[in-house]
Amino acid sequence: MARRKKGERDENWGLKKEQRRGRGSGLSVPGESSSTKEGKRSRKKIALNEMGVLLPHDEMLHNSLLYLLLMQHKKIPAKKSDMIKHAMNGQSREFEDVFKELETVLNDIFGIKVIGIGDTQKSGLYPNYILVSNYNLSVCDMVTSRDHDVDCRRSILFLILTVIFMLNRSIDEDLIWKVMNDTKLNSLVCEKKDNLRRFLKQEYVTTMYLNLEENNDNDPPIVRYSWGCRADKEYSKYSILKFVTKQFPGKKPYDFTIQYGVAKETEGELVAADAAIEEREAEKEAENYPPLEGSLLDEDDDLMSQNFRRDDSDSDDEESRSEWKRRGTRETMEAEDIDSGREERANDDSS
Repeated sequence: MARRKKGERDENWGLKKEQRRGRGSGLSVPGESSSTKEGKRSRKKIALNEMGVLLPHDEMLHNSLLYLLLMQHKKIPAKKSDMIKHAMNGQSREFEDVFKELETVLNDIFGIKVIGIGDTQKSGLYPNYILVSNYNLSVCDMVTSRDHDVDCRRSILFLILTVIFMLNRSIDEDLIWKVMNDTKLNSLVCEKKDNLRRFLKQEYVTTMYLNLEENNDNDPPIVRYSWGCRADKEYSKYSILKFVTKQFPGKKPYDFTIQYGVAKETEGELVAADAAIEEREAEKEAENYPPLEGSLLDEDDDLMSQNFRRDDSDSDDEESRSEWKRRGTRETMEAEDIDSGREERANDDSS
């Protein structure tokens, strides 16, 4: 055993006998919980920072990128405080610079936009963040392999969002269950209605696709669901309106006045582009089926007017002939009456 120098304290100095025994043998100290150990580790990190042991900028950027992508995979909002704690070693002063570069990397390399959620702080930053793809969901599905269960849950979410948008109000669990039951999707994810609230909260409320509105004034409380902030960023209301329009032949998106106005307000560029495409298709159709030239139309009008005049003259001739026939018949009948009257008088005279 090495002897200590004069004035040098033992690392176990000041500990109880049982604690020194536990530390020397590698065993945990009796009565010390795991939370206590975590607290000691965090305090040790803070102490290292105070001593000047800091993470370099590139390492904080790398850790923050992995952290955000992990939260995106789980569809859980990333908290700013957790990002500073777990990815940046508690170096909060470096957060703004690291975050700006992080946004650039995600947008340029991954095609992902960082969206802030909640009230902005004094620094202009948000307490929570989510990642949203710059591409349409249909494009993402083409290059992403998904299983049947994921497609089923996404289909349920799409139908719920469609019903909410077309009704222009929040909906309750009874209507959601009816939609799932009519489409036979409840048997794949939630067989019992009693488990519906837990399913919706776990799948869509926690991930911010749906917003839960609970009214505690009633007994039992009424729970309703509306569009969440993630759904507003990832789903196109105009695309949903076009999907619904296809179910009604002869209808156009602008026939649904309220929904079309909402889509035009939030996605004006997409609506204008779609209107331009429709107008161009109408022009092409007009080019394929051009109208008749003016000279041909004039000739047709002349022929039609001649036919009408001929028909009128023919009708006049027929009327005149019929009138002469009536007159001849009347004169013949009068002559016969006169002859019969003369015969009657002659018979009377002879008698």
